[in-house]
Amino acid sequence: MHDCSVASGDLYYLSHLTPWILSALGTYGVLFVTLDEGSTSAGCCTVAKGGHIATIVAGPAVSAPVGGSVPNDLYSILGTIESVWDLPPLRNAGCECTESMTVFV
Repeated sequence: MHDCSVASGDLYYLSHLTPWILSALGTYGVLFVTLDEGSTSAGCCTVAKGGHIATIVAGPAVSAPVGGSVPNDLYSILGTIESVWDLPPLRNAGCECTESMTVFV
């Protein structure tokens, strides 16, 4: 949505593309949808900047719906994927300050 309105992005990504991706995930799939259009220098976490942003975790492998009260950032998503796939953490995904999102999967 960098070059269009949020309404246009929602129409394409959330109404068109997301259902297609969800149907193609398979039994163990997880989709992270992050709207990272923050416009301030405020951060939610130690290394994140840009203000608070929304993240939706969906798919067959997602546990029961969980509301998150712990701040997460893009490194949280990366660290979660690395943890589930047993990969070494990259950059700030390995920081003790980065919260894991494994509660969702």
